[in-house]
Amino acid sequence: MIAAAAAEGTGSVSPAPHDPPELVRIRDLSVRFRTRRGAFSRTTDEVMAVDGVNLTIHQGRTLGLVGGTGSGKSTIAHVVMGMVGLTSGSVHVAGRDISRISGAERLAHQRLVQVVLQDPYSSLNPRMTIGDIIAEPLTVGRLRMDATAHRERRSRVAELLDVVGLPANRAARYPHQFSGGQRQRIAIARALAPRPRLIVLDEPTSALDVSVRAQILTLLKNLQDELGVTYLVISHDLVTVAYLASEVAVMHLGRIVEVGPMASLFRTPRHPYTLELLASMPGASGAFLAQPRPSVPSAASLPATACRYAIRCALRTRLGDPERCVEADPALRPVGSHHEAACHFTDDAADLAVLADVEPTA
Repeated sequence: MIAAAAAEGTGSVSPAPHDPPELVRIRDLSVRFRTRRGAFSRTTDEVMAVDGVNLTIHQGRTLGLVGGTGSGKSTIAHVVMGMVGLTSGSVHVAGRDISRISGAERLAHQRLVQVVLQDPYSSLNPRMTIGDIIAEPLTVGRLRMDATAHRERRSRVAELLDVVGLPANRAARYPHQFSGGQRQRIAIARALAPRPRLIVLDEPTSALDVSVRAQILTLLKNLQDELGVTYLVISHDLVTVAYLASEVAVMHLGRIVEVGPMASLFRTPRHPYTLELLASMPGASGAFLAQPRPSVPSAASLPATACRYAIRCALRTRLGDPERCVEADPALRPVGSHHEAACHFTDDAADLAVLADVEPTA
C-alpha cells in the first residue's frame, strides 16, 4: 500500500499491517531545473518539475503514476533510476540513499533498478543480436569473462527468452527481424537479466498495436506473480494502470493530488483532476470533458492561485468559485481507507463524480 505521508501538520496514510517491506521510500522530493532563454541564453528561469512529493512502494507491488504531460511523473522515475539529481528531500531504494551513491554502489543500483521504455523500435541497438542485448546488463563492469562465464551467460539468455515467450534459438537474430510486440518482450527480458528488484515501466504499451497490448500486459502481470518483482508504471493511459497497478498516485504540475488503492481511486475519485482523467477513459460518457475551461498551464508558468488546479476546476465553478481555492493551498488528507486527496471539497467531488458519470469500464 502506498503510504503517501505528507509533511508534518498534514494528513498521512498509515500502512496496513499486512504490507510487505518497503522497497522505495520518497520523502519531500523536489526537483528544479534551470532553463535559459533569450538571444544569447543569458536569462535563466527555474522550473519546478516535482514539488514536495511523498510516496512509498512496497516490495512486490505496483504503483501507477499517472498525469498529463509535464506533470512530473517521468522526473520522479528518473530520480529513482539515478538519472536525475534531486534538489531537496530524500529517495531511498532498498534502504540506500541514492543521492549519496557513487562508484561501485552506482553500478549495484543500476542492477537493482531496470527500465522498460515505451518504444521497442528505438530502445534496442539495431547492430547487436538480441542475445547480446539481453546479456548486456550481465557484463557491465566486467573486464574479462572466462569460458564458464560465457556458458552461464548463454544459459541465462536462453532462460530469459523462454520466460518472455520467445524461442531460445532466436538469440542470434537482430531486432529488425522481430515485430513490435516481440521487441518489447526482448526489452522486458533485458530488464530481467540482472534480477532487479524494481522495474520502471515507462508507457510500456503505448507504441504497440491494440491487439498486442493485452499480451504484453498479461506477460508483465504473470512475471510479477512468478518473480515477485516490483513495478513503477508511468503512464497517461489509465486502462494500463488499472490492469497492472495495486496503488495509483495522480500527479498535476509537480504535485500528488490524489493517491490510494486502485479500486478505491477508480470507483470513488475525490479530486476533480482525477475525475477529468477518468472521464477520458474508454467507457466513460465524456460529458465531463465538454465543459469550457482554460488551457492547462505548464510547470514553467504555474498559476498564481494557491491550488494549481483552481483555474480549470469544474468543481470550483459548480460551487460558485469559492475564495478558499485561490487563497489556501490544499494538502493531502485522508478521504478513505489508505486513500488521500488534495482538495478542499472532497465530499463535493464525490458527488460530482456521480453526476459526471465518470466510472469507466477498464
